[in-house]
Amino acid sequence: MKSLQLLVIACIASLVLFFACQKHVDTQNPPQNPPGSASDVKVTATIQGRVTDPEGNPVMNATVTSGTDAVQTDVNGMFRFSGIQASKEFGFVKASKTGFFTGSRTFMTSTEGTNYVQIELLKRENGSVINSSGAVDILTADDCRLHFEDLAVVNVANNAVYTGDVRVYQKWIDPTDSKLSGRMPGDLRGVDTANKVVGLKTYGMMAVELEGTNGEKLQVAPGKHITISMPIPAQLLGAAPNTIPLWYFNDTTGVWIEQGYATKQGSYYTGTVSHFTYWNCDFPSGIVYFHVNLKDQNNNPLAFTRLDVSNTDYNDTRTSYSDSAGAVEGWIPENTALSFTVTSLCGDPLFTQSQGPFTSDQDLGTFTVPVTPSNSLTVHGTVVDCSNTPVVNGFASITLDGLTYGAVVKDGNFSATIVRCSSAPGQIGLVVGDLTANVQSGSASFDISGNDLNTGQSQACGTALDQYINFSIDGSSYSLTVPPDAISKQGAA
Repeated sequence: MKSLQLLVIACIASLVLFFACQKHVDTQNPPQNPPGSASDVKVTATIQGRVTDPEGNPVMNATVTSGTDAVQTDVNGMFRFSGIQASKEFGFVKASKTGFFTGSRTFMTSTEGTNYVQIELLKRENGSVINSSGAVDILTADDCRLHFEDLAVVNVANNAVYTGDVRVYQKWIDPTDSKLSGRMPGDLRGVDTANKVVGLKTYGMMAVELEGTNGEKLQVAPGKHITISMPIPAQLLGAAPNTIPLWYFNDTTGVWIEQGYATKQGSYYTGTVSHFTYWNCDFPSGIVYFHVNLKDQNNNPLAFTRLDVSNTDYNDTRTSYSDSAGAVEGWIPENTALSFTVTSLCGDPLFTQSQGPFTSDQDLGTFTVPVTPSNSLTVHGTVVDCSNTPVVNGFASITLDGLTYGAVVKDGNFSATIVRCSSAPGQIGLVVGDLTANVQSGSASFDISGNDLNTGQSQACGTALDQYINFSIDGSSYSLTVPPDAISKQGAA
């Protein structure tokens, strides 16, 4: 029951406008703490997000994990963790479902607002069937090449030698793809051979998975090596270095690890690897960290809003999302001119500003983003306790379009501004709570018409916060209870 109580309390914490004052950023010593190291700080966090396929359709019943915690996506592809432990500098969430490559996102973790991430799962289609003996060459549909000098593989489950047909699933990720940030795993930070955290400029990535005839997960046998080649896009060919480090993605820590190198052979990068995962040809660079607040023209924080940071000298865009209080924490390459663009969830650019180059960590203050009034919804109302006295310390949890927004109830009042993709009629779900009495209301629904919704007076009464939580999405009511709907544990905390 404790985890569910944290879920409710997190709703209130998420909208506390703790960024009213500028947040301090250490400009002397940028964080250089690889995940899993003794200096890797763990924090308590709330994370929600959405999992989609390459066409933007929601992926339902995907398993989403963060550390030892796991949840399932709902019909809208949405998921939520509350009160979990995460790395401060390398928050990490991954999603998996049969028929897709595992997708993931790595991010700077906000501890006072609800973090938001989006993950796109790449489809595993067809696959080459080969026999597990002898040398094998594979030319893939996206012009990547795999050369097995000796196709020796083992079953990951028991490390036993596998014999029989092997299905090879492969996917090349184009570094010039405008949707690169959403389709690649993690983010473009890596740990080099000196155990230093660096930024990465990618010249291409490749995912490879091996599977047995009965769905067994296979891996290259110890001591064996495979030569991989991936194309260099024409627009990057001239700038591509002759030798470039190879990096593999660690899907436990959420960072790229330097291992080996690739050489430029015509319009391909070719290198040798000893195991399969995502592999990446990247040139390392120094990084600095930044913080910025996103607010509309009326000084309202913009929650779950996309911020693209583009390198104007290189085809490179990194995407972050603001937390529920409108704050963004992230990283950027040092000594580089940058363009910051705020984009709506519908993909419309709302704001652009040039910044940099920077040689130290930066607090960029506030970006004031003009929002079209017709797409802006303000939800407000009053909240009373069981005795019909205004709630002094409480929360309002607002659900709209698959996302949950929190608002502080102070002196009996709350207000939250939400940027929507359109002004079409819809419906919100509302739960209010009294943190002093430790009780909340049931879920109520309100129709939206226009850009202002007054929910009137709501009573925070009737349900203990440590028992269960009711909420509403798209007009359907749901209930989280203990058990079985609490966040599950896959192992010891």
